[in-house]
Amino acid sequence: MIKRKIQYGKDGKWIHNYYFTNRNNPCGCDSNCYHLEYDGNKIFCACNACYREFAIIQKEQVKELLNDGVWK
Repeated sequence: MIKRKIQYGKDGKWIHNYYFTNRNNPCGCDSNCYHLEYDGNKIFCACNACYREFAIIQKEQVKELLNDGVWK
């Protein structure tokens, strides 16, 4: 199993969280908060509550996101 890196804020102390304002995550657990995980190739959206991945970021956005915050 490959350990994924998680996106933290610029200070590297807190996980950078995203959320949907008017709907829940598509995983079905009723959470609307998620974070990003990187496996060395793709960036995934993962639910903060159940940890299921529910989306993959488009290739065109990966490089930009990898330059945002700290990945560890």
